[in-house]
Amino acid sequence: MELSLVVFAVEGTPVDSQALILEGFAHAFAAVGRSTPPRRAVLNHLGLSLPEAATRAAKPPKPSRTAGMTVIPASLSPRQIHSAGSTQKRGKAA
Repeated sequence: MELSLVVFAVEGTPVDSQALILEGFAHAFAAVGRSTPPRRAVLNHLGLSLPEAATRAAKPPKPSRTAGMTVIPASLSPRQIHSAGSTQKRGKAA
């Protein structure tokens, strides 16, 4: 069998393309008057189609899942935890 075409994939490991991708995003966002998303926001969406990656990278980050949660010391017993929670629900300080 004779080969008439050989294709080498040079994206990824052999070529560090992150800098080029980040530069491309910065250029594209600047062209439409938008600020460039943070580096992590762009790189988190690599592998998606370009329109989908740009849309997701431009969205603000989701709030932390722990925002508004109360830290409970490990030294409290289950009864103390339950008691503190019910006191807070009535609007009193624990």
